[in-house]
Amino acid sequence: MASIYKRTSKSYCIIYYYKNEEGLRKQKWESGYTYRQAKKRKTEIENDLLDHSFILPNQITVRDLIEKVVRVYGCGNWQPKTYETNLTLINNHINPHIGDKMIQTITPMDIESLFVKLLRKNRVRDKSKTLSSATRHNIYIILKQSFTLAVRWKLIKESPIIMRAPQINRKEALFWDAPTMRKALEHLDDEQLHLGVHLAFACTLRIGEVLGLTWDCVDFDNSKIHINKTILKSRKGGT
Repeated sequence: MASIYKRTSKSYCIIYYYKNEEGLRKQKWESGYTYRQAKKRKTEIENDLLDHSFILPNQITVRDLIEKVVRVYGCGNWQPKTYETNLTLINNHINPHIGDKMIQTITPMDIESLFVKLLRKNRVRDKSKTLSSATRHNIYIILKQSFTLAVRWKLIKESPIIMRAPQINRKEALFWDAPTMRKALEHLDDEQLHLGVHLAFACTLRIGEVLGLTWDCVDFDNSKIHINKTILKSRKGGT
C-alpha cells in the first residue's frame, strides 16, 4: 500500500495511493525522512488507510498555517509585545526557510535542520552577531504551538516537533544598589524623570507600570500607590 524509495544516501521518501474527496485515486510522495522515520511513517499510512482514519493531503503550507495560528490563537493569547516579536520571528526566520513547505510533508529532520541553520544565522540588524538562544527558543515555541494546533484542527495527524526546546543561556542580571541609585538621582534635573526613576527603584516597577500611573492610582489618605495599569509598546496596526 505504501513504498519506501531511497533518494540520497541519508534521505528517503514514501510513495502511496489514496482516494480524494471525489473518490479519485491519487498518488502522494512524502520526502525528507531517515530510513527509520520512513519505516514508521509507512506503517502509520498503511494502518490509517486500513482503518479509514487517513487525513487527506492538502495544500496548506507552513506559512498558511502560521497565518491562521496568528489570527485564531495569537491575537487572543499573545501579549502585544509578544505578538509584535513573534511576527518578526515568523517573517525573518521561519517563513524564509520552511514557509512554502506543505505542512504534511514537514518532518522532524526538517525542523532539526532549520535550527541548525538558525544556530549559524546572523541577526537581521547586526550581521556580526548570531541569533541569541532566547530568539531560537521563541521560534521553537511558535512552531510548537502552530503544529500542536494543526493536530487539534485535524490538518495533520501528529506534530513534527519532537526535538527538545533550545536551551536559553541566561546571563546574571545586574542591579543597581541603593548608593548607585542615590548617585544617579542626584544628577537628574528633570523632575518627572527623577520621580519615575525613584518610583521604579522604590516600588520595583517596570517601565510600562511607571508610565501607566495616573492620579486615580494614588491613595493620599492611606499613603498608597495602586499599580493597576501598564503601557505596552506595540507597532502601528497591531492587535
